[in-house]
Amino acid sequence: MNNLLSSLSSSTEERLLEIVDVFTSFIPTSSQEQIDITVKPVANTSQTPTIVVLIWFHHLLSLTKRKAILALSSLRGVSKPGYPGVLVLQGHRDVVEDAIVELKGMKWQAMQVRGEIVWNDSTLEDGIHEVETVSEVVERMERLGLGDWCLSALRMK
Repeated sequence: MNNLLSSLSSSTEERLLEIVDVFTSFIPTSSQEQIDITVKPVANTSQTPTIVVLIWFHHLLSLTKRKAILALSSLRGVSKPGYPGVLVLQGHRDVVEDAIVELKGMKWQAMQVRGEIVWNDSTLEDGIHEVETVSEVVERMERLGLGDWCLSALRMK
């Protein structure tokens, strides 16, 4: 237990959250291993608006959750795991909203949809791509012309 405590990066109340996360990661449950986000494609997508949504997480560490996010094949996006977790999703409104409902159904310390914008001009690469830093998320959004929007949604501007 002392080794675990000394290896944690935080020193205050967040330490308890880290401890709980570490211990729960060792609990073998079928529900934890079977997280699956299934987003059904919308039949008539030509009339459905395309939106970009930015979701903030207190942290995004679980490999199972990360794999489930990367499996969102009907959407485009950028995922940044770690502290904080950031997820940008781009797609047709109905598909994005279904994905958000599925994500909210998972157990999170904190999850907030911090920004949404209708955006039909340019798109992210196909699929969901993981990056290592928040600055990489902002850089990819700048390529779309949404850098300022992204910074505002992240509450950095």
